[in-house]
Amino acid sequence: MSSLDPDLIAQLLQEDAEKKARGRSGPRVDPTEERTVNVWFKLNHHICLPDCEHRAMNPNSDGRACWNPDCLDSTRQPGVDRGVNLVALVKGKWICRYCYLGGYLK
Repeated sequence: MSSLDPDLIAQLLQEDAEKKARGRSGPRVDPTEERTVNVWFKLNHHICLPDCEHRAMNPNSDGRACWNPDCLDSTRQPGVDRGVNLVALVKGKWICRYCYLGGYLK
């Protein structure tokens, strides 16, 4: 049976320290960069009702669920909100799937 001498212990400790120091290299990839339906469904969604508090926080001040001032949702008439809308938080803003797939905030 072989014993560990101090030189071997020091070498093993140095190798272990180098392994821990390596880590992940390069910038973190934004998971929302690929604008596909599959990625949209992986996001955390919010069902926004007419009295939802995040509508009041909309920087556009128009009370819509989607914070894109030029919302691409063609199912809603301008100035008319039927109430419920599904939105997701992307880069700090709540947007609908139409704006997400259209590339808003990309």
